[in-house]
Amino acid sequence: MRRSEIAPLILAIVWLAIVAIDYTGYSLRWLGQWFAVAVALFAVLTFLAAWRAPGYFQFSMLTRVLFLPTFAWASVVIYAAATKFTDSLIPLAGHEVTLTATLILTRSLLAAALLTLVVGAPLVLVFQRHAPVVAALVCVPIIAMMLWPSGPVRPLTIWLTGAALVLLIVLFVGFAWLATRRGMFSGLALNPDAAQAPPANRPPGAG
Repeated sequence: MRRSEIAPLILAIVWLAIVAIDYTGYSLRWLGQWFAVAVALFAVLTFLAAWRAPGYFQFSMLTRVLFLPTFAWASVVIYAAATKFTDSLIPLAGHEVTLTATLILTRSLLAAALLTLVVGAPLVLVFQRHAPVVAALVCVPIIAMMLWPSGPVRPLTIWLTGAALVLLIVLFVGFAWLATRRGMFSGLALNPDAAQAPPANRPPGAG
């Protein structure tokens, strides 16, 4: 294993352990309202570390596999937190059906946008050309959570849920596909010092 693959592997193992602890009952919910913030910091710190020191963050196939459940878990938590935030930001009481449906779609759009804003760039950074496929896989638990509600469902709710899923896939998977296609968050382009470094001197007569 190369030295540049050690830090990402350790980071992946640590967050995989946190996911396992959370799912096995030793919950981290003691963080209260800061729990979602801690998960968001995971995505931000991962991106910033790789952006500032790409030479120490080369993600091997093993590291990417270990990161997959962590990204799925973080996406579910962040999307749930974003949904609660948009629910409090855009109240629905006292509106007619058409306006209520519009407000619900606006909530779904904002929640998908917040998820893409926090998780999108780190996901592309880790998985590179596989990012669109991984983004689609990460959406599966969110889709399952939305398609199997606890209570009775009205026909209008079914249509709104379907629209929310379309918004989620278009924004999240679409961002991953576009970023991968344009080569964003890859290679030395993440390092501003490397991007501004002067070209190497060529020997005389070199074409």
